Amino acid sequence: MAHRFTAAEESRMAKFESIDYWNPNTRMYRDNLEKMKRQGRGSKWMVYALIGIVVGMFSFILMNTIEFLSKKRRTVLEDAFSSGPSSTSEIWKAYLVWLLFSVTCVTISTAICGFWPYAAGSGVPDVMAYLNGVTFPKVFNLRTLIGKLMSCSLAVAGGLPVGPEGPMIHIGALIGAGLGTGRSRTLGRAVKWLGKFRNPRDHRDFITGGAAAGVACAFSAPIGGLLFVVEEMSSNFSKRAMWMSFFASLMAIVVANSLNSKLSGWELREDLLTNCTQWANWNADNTILFKANVLENVNILSIPFTLVLGVICGLLGALFTFCNIKVSRFRMQRVNKTILRRMAEPICILIMFTSLSYLAVYSLECEKKPVGVVLSGELKYFDKICKDDTEYHPLGTLVFASADDAVRLLFRREPQDERYHFQPEHSLSGERIFGYSTLFIWLMLYLTFACWSAGTYLACGLVVPMLIMGASIGRIYGLAVVDLMQTVMSEDCTGVDDWVDPGVFALFGAAGFFGGVSRLTFSLCVIMLEITGDLPHLPNLMLCVMIAKTVADFATHALYHAILELKCVPFLDWDIHLPYLDCYTAKDLILANPTVPVTLFPRDTVGNIIKVLTGTPHNAFPVVSESPFGGNLFRGTILRSQLEQMLWYLHEVETSPGKEALSIAGLDQEKMTEIREQMFWKRVTSLPWKEPPAHLVDIKIDLMPFTNNSAFSVPESFSVSATYNLFRGMGLRHLVVVNKYNCVTGMITRKDLVAHNILKHTIEKPENLASNFTEEEGRALNHLGGQFPSSSPSPEPFPTDGSGSMARFSSIQQQRNLPKQRQLSLGAGGFASLVRASSKERIHSIGNLAIPNQRTLSPSTPTLSDPPTPTGGNLSSIKSSNRSSSK
Repeated sequence: MAHRFTAAEESRMAKFESIDYWNPNTRMYRDNLEKMKRQGRGSKWMVYALIGIVVGMFSFILMNTIEFLSKKRRTVLEDAFSSGPSSTSEIWKAYLVWLLFSVTCVTISTAICGFWPYAAGSGVPDVMAYLNGVTFPKVFNLRTLIGKLMSCSLAVAGGLPVGPEGPMIHIGALIGAGLGTGRSRTLGRAVKWLGKFRNPRDHRDFITGGAAAGVACAFSAPIGGLLFVVEEMSSNFSKRAMWMSFFASLMAIVVANSLNSKLSGWELREDLLTNCTQWANWNADNTILFKANVLENVNILSIPFTLVLGVICGLLGALFTFCNIKVSRFRMQRVNKTILRRMAEPICILIMFTSLSYLAVYSLECEKKPVGVVLSGELKYFDKICKDDTEYHPLGTLVFASADDAVRLLFRREPQDERYHFQPEHSLSGERIFGYSTLFIWLMLYLTFACWSAGTYLACGLVVPMLIMGASIGRIYGLAVVDLMQTVMSEDCTGVDDWVDPGVFALFGAAGFFGGVSRLTFSLCVIMLEITGDLPHLPNLMLCVMIAKTVADFATHALYHAILELKCVPFLDWDIHLPYLDCYTAKDLILANPTVPVTLFPRDTVGNIIKVLTGTPHNAFPVVSESPFGGNLFRGTILRSQLEQMLWYLHEVETSPGKEALSIAGLDQEKMTEIREQMFWKRVTSLPWKEPPAHLVDIKIDLMPFTNNSAFSVPESFSVSATYNLFRGMGLRHLVVVNKYNCVTGMITRKDLVAHNILKHTIEKPENLASNFTEEEGRALNHLGGQFPSSSPSPEPFPTDGSGSMARFSSIQQQRNLPKQRQLSLGAGGFASLVRASSKERIHSIGNLAIPNQRTLSPSTPTLSDPPTPTGGNLSSIKSSNRSSSK
C-alpha cells in the first residue's frame, strides 16, 4: 500500500535535499590516506563516551524539571482543597488555580517554539528522515537543542496529554551531531582534533549513537534504545557503529541513573539523608521505570485472550493513526497559516482538556478505598474532595496524577494473597481500584486530546500517551476477562486466577497499542521488558505486539512514516511493497522520467563548469569520456561541492599577489578541507563568480584527481527491486545507470525510488516502458536517431544529447488525438501508436519514419551526419531538465 502524492505535494517533495554517506574515493583522497597516520580508534570511542555522558546529563535535567513542575502543579491544586470543597466557590477557585498554572506553562512552551520554530514537534520523524538520507534545515542546531529542552519540560508539566520521550530522542541526536563535528557557528567555536570526523559517514554515525543514547535515557532501556534505532531509524548501520552506539547508550544510562538516584524533582532523596550508605546505590524506581510490583504466573489460557487483545489494540492503533493524520492535515491547511494560530492551538487544547477532565471528576462519586490495596511512594489516592480518609476518587486519582504515575497506576497488580478469588458468593467490584466507568471516561478523554495534541506547536512526544491509552484499553479488557472467568469457573478451580489480573492485561494493551501505532516489534518487546522487569510475560508481549502490528498494517501506515508522507519527505522504507517489481528494470525508471544526464569531461573548461553549476541544481555529475560506440563512457562521478571548492581555489590563486601563472596543481585534500571550513564559517556564496573572467573561460581543469572512481553504477537490466535495496542499503545519493558498453544512460536518485513514483512511471504506465519494444525495434529506433553506425552489432539504446533517443520522446497524451500516420511521422509522438501496433507493423512504421528537415533543427541538435556529442557543454539540454539529481 503506497501513499499517493498530489501534484502540489510532489512539488514540495522536490525541495528536499539528500545527503551523502560515503566519502568520495578519489585519487586525491587515497593519496591523503597514505600520508596520514593510522586513525586510532581510541579517539572515536572517546567521542561516543562523551556523547553518552552529555545525553545522560540532559536527560537528568529534563526529567527532574518535569517532575519538579508536576509536583508543583499538584501541590497548587491540593492546597486549594486544604479545607475541603465545602462550597461552589472553593471548587471554582481550585479549578482556576490549577488551570492558570497549566496555561502559564503551555504558553511559555509554545512561545519558545514561536521564537525558534525548529524546536516544535517530537523530532523523531526528522531524525528518521536524516538517518534515511534526507536533510531538514536547522534540525541539528544548538538553539534547537535549548528550545527543545525548555519547551518539552513546560509542555509535559503543563498537563497536556504528551510525553518527553520523542524530544529526548531528538536531543540525543542533536548532541551526537554537535559533539561529533566539534564546531558550532552559534558559539563561534571549533575543536581542532575533531576535524577528522567532519565527514558525512562519521557525522551520521554519531547522530545514530546520540539517538540510541536518547532512547536509552527516555525509557531507562539501553538495549531497547539501540534496537529501536536499528529497527526504526537508521538505514545504514555497520556492526562497528552498532557496537559504539551500544557503548554510548551504556554511558548515558550510567550517568542518568547515577544522578536520578540522588535527586528527585531537584530535591535530595529522603533515604540519602538518613543512611549514608545509600549514596552508592541506584534507586530501583529509576532503573526500572514502571516496575511490576508483582510477578505473575503464566497460564496457557492467557494466550487466546492475549490474541484477542492484540486484534483490538491493532484496530484502535490504526484508528488513532488515521485520526491523527487527518487532524495534522487539517492543521497544515488551516491552523499553520499564521504564527498566532499555531501558538493559540495548544493553549485551547489545554483549556478544553483541563476543563472537561475537571468536570468529569465531579460527575462521579467517591468510592471506598479497596481493602488491602496500599499505594506507596509517589502513587497516591486523590481524596481531597471526599468525606473522609476511607474514601477516594478513582477518576481524580488518574486525572490529577503525572503521566508516569498514571502508567504505574494502570500497570499496578494486586498481590495473590490479597487478591479476590473466583467465588460465586462474592463480588469483585469493591476490590477494584478503577472500574469500567472510570477507565472508559478516562480513555475517551485521553484518546481524543492526545490525538489532537500530537503535532501541535510544542516540543512533545507521544510515547507515554500511547502507553496510557494502551494500558487503559488493556485494563478494561482485563476487567472483562476477570468477570468472564468468575462466571465460568467453579470453586474447585483453585489457583487458576493467578494470571487473571487487570494490571497484566494493561501491560499487554500498552505494548499492543504502541505496536499498532508505531509498528515496532522486537525493539518494543525489549523496551517493555526493560521498563517493567516482567520477564515471565515476554511470550504474551511478543504475541500481542505481533498481532497488533499485523492487523494495523492492513489499515494504515505507521504513525512516524505517515507523518513523513504528510511532510512530503522522500523516505525509503526497509522494503517496498509493490507487485511485480522484478519485472521492471533500471532502464524503465530512467525512460519513464526522461532527462538527459548532465556530464563533464575528464578535462573540462572553467567556463563550462560554471555554466553547468549555474544551469542545474544537480549535486553530482558523471565524468565521461568519448566511447568508440559514440556514447559517454562512464569514468566516475564528481560532486558539486568539489567543483565549488576548486573554483574557490582558482579564485584565491588568481587574486593572490605575486602569482604569475594560474595553476590547480597545489590543490590537495588538506587544502580542500581548509576551503570547506572557510566556506562554512564565512557563509560565502557557493561560487566565486557567476560569470567567470574572460581569461579563465577556456582554461581546462583536470577533474580526474577529484573524480570518485568507486561511484556506484548499475546496468540497465538491473531490476527495480534490486536497485531499491542497493540504493537504500548502501545509503546512496546518486546511482548511475549504464548500458552494456558502460556508457551513461541516466541517473537514479532518491525520488525515483519513492513508491509513488515507481507506481506512477512504471507499473501504472506500461506504454512508457522500453520492455514494450523488441530488441529489433530498439535497434531501428536508435539507428533512426543516428546514435549508432549501421555496422554496430546490436547496440543498446543510450542517450547522447537526447536527439533521436527514447528519452527525448514527447508526451503521449499530446499525440493521442492526432491521426496515426501523423503520429508515426513525428517520431517521438508515434511512440504510443507503436506500442499499440503489432511487432511487424511497428518495424515497418519505424523504417518509414520521416526525417525532419535539417533547417528546422536547432543549432545544438546534431543531424545524422554530425558526430555524437557528449552533453558536458550542452547547456540547452541542461536547462530543459526539471529533475534534480540531488534529491
